[in-house]
Amino acid sequence: AAIGDVAKLGSVVIATFAVNLLPWLSVRGVAQVLHRVFPIARGLFEDKVANFWCAAAPVLRLKSWVPKEHLFMMSLAATILAILPSSILLLRSPTPRVFLLGLLNSALAFFLFAYQVHEKSILF
Repeated sequence: AAIGDVAKLGSVVIATFAVNLLPWLSVRGVAQVLHRVFPIARGLFEDKVANFWCAAAPVLRLKSWVPKEHLFMMSLAATILAILPSSILLLRSPTPRVFLLGLLNSALAFFLFAYQVHEKSILF
C-alpha cells in the first residue's frame, strides 16, 4: 500500500509540473525556462545574497581565477557534501526527528552553498 501511495503522489506531482510547463512546451520555451531558473551566465552570486560564496569572495577571490563553469560545479559539490551526512543518517535510521533534522540541514545547505542570485534568495 505504501508504494501505491508514493506512486499516486508522484503522478500528481508530475502531472502538476507538466500542466505548469505546458505554455513553454517548445525547445526554445524550455530552454528559456531553464536559463531563467539557472542563470549561470550571471555568475555564482550577486551582491544581494548572503551565503558562503559572498563571505569567501573577498578572501579567496574566486571570480578572478576560477572560470564560471567551475564555480558552478564547486557550488554543486559543496551543496551535495553539506547535505550528504544528514541524508546518510536518514537512510540508516529513518525517524520523524531525523527527517526533520534532514530537512533543516538541506535547507541550510542550499542557502549557504547553492548557486544563487537575488531572485532565489527570497525562496530560502
